[in-house]
Amino acid sequence: MIFVTVGSQLPFDRLVGAMDRWVAAHPDTEVFGQILTDGQSGFRPQHFRTVRSLAPAEFASRCAAARCIVSHAGTGVMIAAMTHRVPLVVLPRRSGTGEVRNDHQLDTVAHLGGRPGIFVAMTTADLPDALEAALAEGAPSPEMKPEADPDLIARIRAEIFRGRR
Repeated sequence: MIFVTVGSQLPFDRLVGAMDRWVAAHPDTEVFGQILTDGQSGFRPQHFRTVRSLAPAEFASRCAAARCIVSHAGTGVMIAAMTHRVPLVVLPRRSGTGEVRNDHQLDTVAHLGGRPGIFVAMTTADLPDALEAALAEGAPSPEMKPEADPDLIARIRAEIFRGRR
């Protein structure tokens, strides 16, 4: 099963629409989505089953059972994918399309893209190739951990305490 999730705060019609088109071309692939609402445009996928939201335990269960997770570039779903060792395809939300207030998700994929188990689609046209690569690769290696990079922790700590000593 491929699990599509848009997070818990905003709809993401661009991602849901691209997945709906992909599923139409791959009707034998089971896809389930947590899509929040009908979205900004009222779009509702026709080719896969969806729910508005999931309880945390159900979300974790869907992540653990998935062959692949497809999502926005939110850190919560990235951690869930890493925890359950499930390949993750991300399409970053963009401020220019009204999907978010700023382009922080572009920064996220710039930092994390290319790591084992993370496949980035910068556009909806890139999504099918990223998804096919994720499905072909399978589970990420055990090196993919949910803990923060020690260098990142050190840089954050230095920034927080700069000028306080």
